[in-house]
Amino acid sequence: MVRRVHAALVAAAAVTVTALAGCTPGGGSTGTVALATREGLTNAAQRTAAARTARVEMAVNAAGGPGGGVVTITATGAIDAEHDRFSLSMDLTALLAGLPASADAIGSSVELVGTGDTVFFRSPFFAQALGVTTDWVGMQAGAGSTLDPTDPVAFLDLLHGTGADVERVGHETVRGVETDTIHATVTVRAALANAPAGARNRLQRALEQLGDAATGLLDAELPVDVDVDSDGIIRKLVLQIRAPASAADTQAAAVSIEYFDFGEPVTIEPPPADQVTDVTARFDDLAGALGEG
Repeated sequence: MVRRVHAALVAAAAVTVTALAGCTPGGGSTGTVALATREGLTNAAQRTAAARTARVEMAVNAAGGPGGGVVTITATGAIDAEHDRFSLSMDLTALLAGLPASADAIGSSVELVGTGDTVFFRSPFFAQALGVTTDWVGMQAGAGSTLDPTDPVAFLDLLHGTGADVERVGHETVRGVETDTIHATVTVRAALANAPAGARNRLQRALEQLGDAATGLLDAELPVDVDVDSDGIIRKLVLQIRAPASAADTQAAAVSIEYFDFGEPVTIEPPPADQVTDVTARFDDLAGALGEG
């Protein structure tokens, strides 16, 4: 279970930006009454996913870190849906703490660039663990690795699994934007049943990557608080995950994501080919590097 938690933590930040990649943004506004319904939240998810560009900031807090503590990963990123690209910067200090090779000495930052069919990583720790000498490593998207960040659970897609009990619980200003906070409960099984084909495929691939842990997650009721602005755009999402991974183990995590700067210009370029080593067939070796081999 800990191995999958660590793998999911590395993937979780990238989920945010890939979840936003979609069609063209819609117009109009959505009222509070409409938002505090199952249909209102799913519409908000679709409208947010239709943004052409956006920036994100997130924090993932998960049990199962070194020494049994809580691991916190922070990340900032941007997406360019028109060109099917994203970039992300993550801080893995907490995740790598306590490993035989000190993260302080090697470096705990990770830069990612995704281009639709390939995800590129730049990390001194990853490079040393994989024995490569180039600045970047690359992995083909959808290769089936538990660390593949292009096909894990898309948090916006999960809102297609919203249950009947949806309520407005407050009001919050997110980065200067007034929002209504909507509380609901989602399940992965309902999301799979109700999501459009593309979202459903993403969720299914994510479950396959989670292995045995997917069984307990399917029907787990996951509380979520979503801050939605007057245009029906999601500005913040906080998801609580607590589900049985096995008879003796429970996975727990809290994911907080803020979405902002919709429509602002972003420049995202993949690294030059001569600075990249393809590690698609070897990426699971990182599980051993994380002390879980």
